[in-house]
Amino acid sequence: MSTTKFLRILSSLPVVLLVLYFIPWLGIILLIIRYAVGTYKVKKNTTLWLILFSILLFVPKIIQFFCELFSIHDFPYIHEIVGSEIYAEKIISYAGLLFILALIWLICSWVFGKIFQQIQNFGRRYIKEELQQERTIKQENDLIMQEKREKAKQSRVVICPYCGADNLLSSKTGKCMYCRRKIE
Repeated sequence: MSTTKFLRILSSLPVVLLVLYFIPWLGIILLIIRYAVGTYKVKKNTTLWLILFSILLFVPKIIQFFCELFSIHDFPYIHEIVGSEIYAEKIISYAGLLFILALIWLICSWVFGKIFQQIQNFGRRYIKEELQQERTIKQENDLIMQEKREKAKQSRVVICPYCGADNLLSSKTGKCMYCRRKIE
């Protein structure tokens, strides 16, 4: 089994929720691993699933609230569930942890998303400017080389009548490279 598959199984949502219940700090580390290994869809849906599970754990408390609000007394076992020690202490605190973690996760993922987007935009802009600069330099160099080729096509060797040196001229008139006199 590859490392990525192992990390995906280890950071799957049921494992993360179970570990968050027993060892919260390890669950947070698994959430970070889930964010690092997961796809965009997994990253986006993690917050939604955490909020959904926390709301699901608050359902008996919500039902009890509405039963007391509307004076409904025939809802079976709701007072026993909400009044139990396990639900009142452990499940409610776990649901609160999930909800707070989901909100923190949502804020952090939004902030990091914006930071990474700015870094990507900067990188794209930098690469675009570099390519444009290289393109401009290449065009200038091509133009200079074209001018040199044209000049080389029109150049000819002229012997200076004064000193006898060979000179390469690209126009009809010029100066001798050695004696600096005008030659045609």
